[in-house]
Amino acid sequence: RPSLRLHCSTQEGTTEACWEVIRCIEQVVRERESANRRKRIAAYRHELERLMKLMPPEQAEDLEAQLKVQRMQRSQRSKQRLAKAMVEGPHIVVDCSFAPTHCKPGVESRSLAKQVEAAMAYNRRLDRPLAIHCTSWGGEVAQFGNYIGAQNWPVMLHTESLLDLFDPSRVIVLSPDAEEPMLEFDPDKVYVIGGIVDRTIRKGVTSTFAAEHGMQARRLPIAEHIEALQIDSSRSKSPCLNVSDVAIALCTLWQEGDWRAALELAVSQRKRKPQQAKPKKVRPTRESNELGDGCT
Repeated sequence: RPSLRLHCSTQEGTTEACWEVIRCIEQVVRERESANRRKRIAAYRHELERLMKLMPPEQAEDLEAQLKVQRMQRSQRSKQRLAKAMVEGPHIVVDCSFAPTHCKPGVESRSLAKQVEAAMAYNRRLDRPLAIHCTSWGGEVAQFGNYIGAQNWPVMLHTESLLDLFDPSRVIVLSPDAEEPMLEFDPDKVYVIGGIVDRTIRKGVTSTFAAEHGMQARRLPIAEHIEALQIDSSRSKSPCLNVSDVAIALCTLWQEGDWRAALELAVSQRKRKPQQAKPKKVRPTRESNELGDGCT
């Protein structure tokens, strides 16, 4: 678990400390989920090995060969689905042109690369994957991305800008500041996610970019599902989400056609209403048992 050593004397320092705590908690949750998945895989392999030891050698070898073929077939089908999506779409884009001016050097640039990796990992497991692009791929984001293996991701990495690659009339920029919600997934459109890591929220960046270049801007329909998602009313009805969260929401919407299911994955628990604490049970004392509750 990450150790927290927070020494804050000013209000600004306190806010930054709170963000640090939240980041550390989310990291712990991700590590636990990843650890649980690894434990399940390890348990499966252990049980499989145990069963194979009980089989005759010829039968165990035959089973191992069949399992290997199945793994290769699953991998091949996944690669075929991704290759088809790369050509036919639908397409979503992470526009990294925002990174030099809106991501702090170092930690936020690395965070953006990791979020692209998380979106890619989720997308490639789907039966109906999307084509993921990164435009204006360069600088620190690309350096760290290449360090963690981006050149092998099923993601199209472009050094060119978004405007050089896609017709603005087809582009829909996703922005929490947009007035109109995105109500359906149009496979003929190109959905763009601004490559911004918001430690401090910057208003109007992506919506202004869309307006300046004649592109449509839409927000995720979180406000329309606020009750179902149990969003805390004291928070924004259109909260800023991570790049990976928005990408996962789009992938899920295309896969299942259900906005609620998509937003359930996208909106983190810290943006939901706090769970009401259950009332504590009062253990009866001998005196209360003898006297009753005082009501007649």
